[in-house]
Amino acid sequence: MSIWENVVVKTYLILFSLMLIGLINLQAEEQPKKVMKPYPIGDLVNTPLNGSLDERVKSLIRSITSTIEPKSWEDQGGTATIEYYPLAAAILVNQTKEIHDEIEKFIEDRRKEQMESEKSEDSPKKEK
Repeated sequence: MSIWENVVVKTYLILFSLMLIGLINLQAEEQPKKVMKPYPIGDLVNTPLNGSLDERVKSLIRSITSTIEPKSWEDQGGTATIEYYPLAAAILVNQTKEIHDEIEKFIEDRRKEQMESEKSEDSPKKEK
């Protein structure tokens, strides 16, 4: 047996032994299935607020990824992704179904807040 064959055999035996005693798990952990879903957000970011459109989009994405399962997102070491597509004025999210439910609620709440804010700005002020 050559030196390289000996090294390969010994390495295999060490890895196999470690796997058997549970120090190395060569089998990947089961990850929840991810689903790709678009969310139109043009109405949330195309408003006359301070900052550019790009800043408003980044702020919305940051709000989502910092409040909804933060460690699941790619920038925090997870596998979920979120990207903005300007031509569609939408974000495309690759995440689990459960997290998609939370994102839908988050976006719905943001829309309600925005509508309430617009209503209060449009309503005439009462004089005393």
